[in-house]
Amino acid sequence: MNSRKCIYIDSTKDLWDDLKERFTKGDYFRILDLLREMHYAKQGERSITQFFTNMKIVWEELEFLRHVPNCVCGKSCECNLSKIFVKQRKIEYVICFSKGSK
Repeated sequence: MNSRKCIYIDSTKDLWDDLKERFTKGDYFRILDLLREMHYAKQGERSITQFFTNMKIVWEELEFLRHVPNCVCGKSCECNLSKIFVKQRKIEYVICFSKGSK
């Protein structure tokens, strides 16, 4: 006999958060693959446009899988942690793109 439990979730946000938590746990290996792909990418025979497009696909998937932490200052944020984090990632993307292009 299959004993399934019904879970009642009051809001769409709670449902989304629950689904996100359940299905992102196995993404660590995918994140590793994407980071490897990004750091070791080479333009090769591709045009610079094709290379950039391929890199952008990797970056977008990484952004989806690696969430930027939110500030928990409690009051109006003064640390700009999220902005600093996003800026560091963009710098990493530029470095990897530059390193891999001809």
